[in-house]
Amino acid sequence: MKRALAAVLLLAAMACGTTVPGTPLNQYQLKFRIFDQFGPPAFCDPDFYPIARAGGEQASAQSNYAQIRDNGELYSAIVEHEHLPAVPAELDDAQKLTLYRAFKKLRALVLHRSASRPRR
Repeated sequence: MKRALAAVLLLAAMACGTTVPGTPLNQYQLKFRIFDQFGPPAFCDPDFYPIARAGGEQASAQSNYAQIRDNGELYSAIVEHEHLPAVPAELDDAQKLTLYRAFKKLRALVLHRSASRPRR
């Protein structure tokens, strides 16, 4: 009985210890965490509103691919979250569309830095 009580107290004491902070998230990783927790944002998709055109989203994915790829932080966050190949010579059309759809969601959520003050 005393051993069980000692074990419970030891576990409780260990649970109250400090945690080591992880690697800070960049803005895109943070947005994906928010989406994973609360769901994707509702927004007016420029490829479907106000006028949708056949093949428009795929064409937009193709035309925006270089811009997305050139932003290393953005590209790597999308590739990681969407489980796309990390080092392909070139993504195929379906993968570019997945990349572009994630890009549109990230663009829809605007984060603002708040003034931070030390807690006491």
